Amino acid sequence: MDNDARNKVAALSFIRGMVRYKPAYKIHKKLKDDSGAVKAEKGKKIKLHIRVDEAQNLPILLSKIKKKSGEVLYRGTDMVRVKVDETDIAQLARIEAVVWIEEALQIKLLNDTTRWVIQSNEDNHTKIWDAGLHGEGQIIGIADTGLDYDMPWFYDPSNPIGRDHRKVVGYDPTYGDDYDDNNGHGTHVAGTVGGDWTPVDGGTNANGMAPKSKFFIQDLVFSEERLLPADLGEMLITAYDAGARIHTNSWSEIFNAYGSRAASVDRFMWEHPDFLVLFANGNLGPREGTMGSPATAKNVISVGNAENGMNAENVFIESSHGPASDGRTKPTVTAPGTGIISADSDGVKDSYNSGTIEKGGTSMATPAVAGAAALVRQFFMEGYWPSGIARSADGFTPSAALIKATIVNSAQNMSGLNTDGPIPSSGQGWGRVNLSKSLLFSGDAGILEIVDFSSGLATSESWSLEYYASPARPLKVTLVWTDFPGAEFAAKALVNDLDLTVTAPDGTTTYIGNVFDAGVSVTGGVADRLNVEEQVLLETPAAGIYAITVSAFEIPNGPQPFALVIAGGSSVTPKGSIALDRGKYNTSSRAEITVRDLDLDLNSSAVDQTMVTITSNTDVSGEQVTLTETGVKTGIFVGTIQLSQGPPATGGNGLLEVAAGDTVTADYQDANDGTGASALATARAVIDVTPPVITAVDLGPIADTTAIITWTTDEPTDSKVIYSYDDGGSTVTGEKHIQQLTTAHTVELVGLREATSYTYEVHSADEAGNLTTDDKGGAGHGFETINLPPNIVCFSNWEDNVTYATSAVISCMPTDPSGIASVTIGGFTARYDATEGLYWRKVWLENIGANVIPVTAVDNLGNERLHTIEVTRRAQPDLYVKTVSGPPTGIANGKISITITVRNAGPGDAEEFSVGFYLSEDPIITIEDISLGSLYINALHAGESFSSTIEVMVPVNMIPGIYYLGAIVDYREEQIEADEYNNSMAGNQIDVNGPDLTMTEVSSFPATAQVGGSITVSDTVKNIGLGTADRFDVSFYLTANATLGDLDDRELRGRTVYGLLSNGSSSGNTTVTIPLYNVTPGTYYIGAIADPQDAVKEEDETNNSLLGNPITITE
Repeated sequence: MDNDARNKVAALSFIRGMVRYKPAYKIHKKLKDDSGAVKAEKGKKIKLHIRVDEAQNLPILLSKIKKKSGEVLYRGTDMVRVKVDETDIAQLARIEAVVWIEEALQIKLLNDTTRWVIQSNEDNHTKIWDAGLHGEGQIIGIADTGLDYDMPWFYDPSNPIGRDHRKVVGYDPTYGDDYDDNNGHGTHVAGTVGGDWTPVDGGTNANGMAPKSKFFIQDLVFSEERLLPADLGEMLITAYDAGARIHTNSWSEIFNAYGSRAASVDRFMWEHPDFLVLFANGNLGPREGTMGSPATAKNVISVGNAENGMNAENVFIESSHGPASDGRTKPTVTAPGTGIISADSDGVKDSYNSGTIEKGGTSMATPAVAGAAALVRQFFMEGYWPSGIARSADGFTPSAALIKATIVNSAQNMSGLNTDGPIPSSGQGWGRVNLSKSLLFSGDAGILEIVDFSSGLATSESWSLEYYASPARPLKVTLVWTDFPGAEFAAKALVNDLDLTVTAPDGTTTYIGNVFDAGVSVTGGVADRLNVEEQVLLETPAAGIYAITVSAFEIPNGPQPFALVIAGGSSVTPKGSIALDRGKYNTSSRAEITVRDLDLDLNSSAVDQTMVTITSNTDVSGEQVTLTETGVKTGIFVGTIQLSQGPPATGGNGLLEVAAGDTVTADYQDANDGTGASALATARAVIDVTPPVITAVDLGPIADTTAIITWTTDEPTDSKVIYSYDDGGSTVTGEKHIQQLTTAHTVELVGLREATSYTYEVHSADEAGNLTTDDKGGAGHGFETINLPPNIVCFSNWEDNVTYATSAVISCMPTDPSGIASVTIGGFTARYDATEGLYWRKVWLENIGANVIPVTAVDNLGNERLHTIEVTRRAQPDLYVKTVSGPPTGIANGKISITITVRNAGPGDAEEFSVGFYLSEDPIITIEDISLGSLYINALHAGESFSSTIEVMVPVNMIPGIYYLGAIVDYREEQIEADEYNNSMAGNQIDVNGPDLTMTEVSSFPATAQVGGSITVSDTVKNIGLGTADRFDVSFYLTANATLGDLDDRELRGRTVYGLLSNGSSSGNTTVTIPLYNVTPGTYYIGAIADPQDAVKEEDETNNSLLGNPITITE
């Protein structure tokens, strides 16, 4: 931001301070050392995920990567996976558009009792199945190693894979292949989710958690050749479009951070609020913080591994623990993942194998919870709530947040090993899933209340409702919301922050969400500012009415929808209420009446009934309507009556006669309103037979794939547009319906076909159901989408499109709804790179200065777009070494001074470059010669020279001799030049003196020793040369001759000398052992050799040995 904007921001009352966001903040801490510097080794390649702030800025990043000779492995909307040199990381972070850089890590796989543990935790009691829920109608996405689909749990002999297949609606090989391998991880996972043996012989052998569900398989190979996208939304959308609304993943990156993939999952779930994703928490426990990513995502269910069967109170020791790196509670829940018996792939197509295998890990726990989520989703869609029996009229599509809240609310505290304490904890999260605690059916004790609040809250708004609870059962309230995606570099992932509070019947005692002690809620504490799950749990609540409030603390990206699940409490109280389902009806409507009164729940084992009176101005005597309890002990009674236009029937006919303008009144006489007194509860609605009036039907902006249609109505109505176009003789129809009632209607149609004529009509229905259609008198309104040429974004491989080179690689990203037919760059057909999604071509830069390269893209409708990109070519410099000189002599490990003059013969100016200095055995100087160091030069204008004298160190271990002193200008080849062959020059010769080691003394004592006995050897070695000797050894020998070097000499122990300066010496006493074998008694000599391995390069290699005194060896 500029200074003016900075000053305005700083003046805001809620701004505490402002600092520059440094490039280093964009780099994940695992890429930096303890000092904060990037860990970089030149020449070492690393794979990175890099995200930019906006998709339109991606070419800026791609251009820089190409200039660095990096490899683009994957390109997403605003993210890439690249392979670059480690030394490039810091420079990439300095690009303004880059917001995050992390290492792209290799993904790793994580791995008949589970079904009853999750459904009831009662031995062999499959309560949810017994109630009729098996996953019917649910599609689960499974991203794993694939599926052995000819096994009996999945095989369909009648239908190929597709919509009609009994188990597999689709198989996506994009990131893998078309079958599971012999490892069978994916097949085992799929069997656990919903394998179904029953069609084979009626049995349930190793059936999965949701056996009647279907799968969309996404095969993953987990190899360098088939990498998952950094933006997982690209994978998830394929499953979503195939109908999946639950997606399970038993794999992980082994690092605990809110990284690119975690953020991309949160983004996808925010954009698709009916889609629930699950991830395995990992198998690196039991230490804290060992979970992996993307299980670190906020909105997913991350699953820990509980032991199975009768040991289900324990968390398995290898199950990874949270918390997430910002402190969030993880895992979300646990489920049995040990000793899981499921389908065993043989990796062979059409073998029709039927084996099982036992596997374990969070890989096996996660699909069990995915299957449980499918049962929860089916529970709501088939209308089991609130009555506990399937009623299609009560069915609805739950949000992912509601499914997650239901599962979290069902979880039980685990009291066994490795839990890291009671809930919420880093070992068990919110506990082990037990669906019977949340999915209540007719006849069950307890009451389930849910809220799926899709309209959401803005900052400072709140939602509240009263619920009745008693000490008879615990009161458990769980709030969950699908949050806006966080930033990878932020201190915490949470963006939109909601708070849960529960106020007791006394009106003063308040419980804040997630303030727990010993596994239950306690008063006091502070609101949670990290998690998207909040809970209040009261084991023995005081009897009375509790106020449950959800408040929006801070919602920067709102409004924020949420879901609430309450077990043990009810919105039904002893004070009776009555409600009509609408405020307006027409004369043919059917009115639904609901009474809520806890006192009417008289029979604890069957549903009860009650009567209400409903009247109108036309039918003043009215009708008695029987209302039936929605389920055992719900206290909620529902009934309906048909409205009819006409005079009232004598004695009643089951119809309520009405006329336009009537008021419909429903009365319920409450015998006891909770205080002991009777009370009349009334609900009213009016009869409206006047249809809405539609006016001002008009078109807003029309684009190639979108159109906006507007109109007004004289009263609040819904908004519906039905549109169609002719596709070669057949009519293709679409519909957009917005249920919110309004008088000003704006409907945006998206995904339209370019350059196509559409016909449309608008529909508006008011609350009473009166419908008006405007189809322009039967002719239909119309519009035509615009025929636009492609959009083109281009960049070159040179930074800022400026170079000294004579050529450039131009890369372009043309886009068009109809597709791209052809692209030319510089007048020639461009090549297409499918990995990067780029068209590219090398072009010659013929001019010094601006080179304008034309780019033409043609779409599949024949529209042409001409685009130009300008690349500036600078005049090239010509660098050469004018003079280089040094002293005539030098010594190894000693300093010498070198004087250098470098000139730029032009015609262009030179940018930064370096001069390298060398010692060479011949006058031809190359970078393979012995390096002495380098000199950095910032710039050199055309026609100018630069002179300098520098001091360099001669390497310690050089071979002494006469060398040429030389220099190479721009030895790193950083500067493109007019002549690249005149950069080196040999100067004067230099005589490099080295060390010279010689033994000056060797003696041993005692003079007589036994075979296998010990003697002490004294020695002195001296460096008589001018150079310094580096580390070397002195070795001792036993020889029968008066000379050293015979093959039968026996080597004894030696000692190490850690360097000797010129004229320096080293003495030592070393105890050595006479060999026990192959030494016969007699007279021998002790000798010594300095540097027998020739580690030190010496002036004279022939004077390194010395023979000592004789020694007598006895038996």
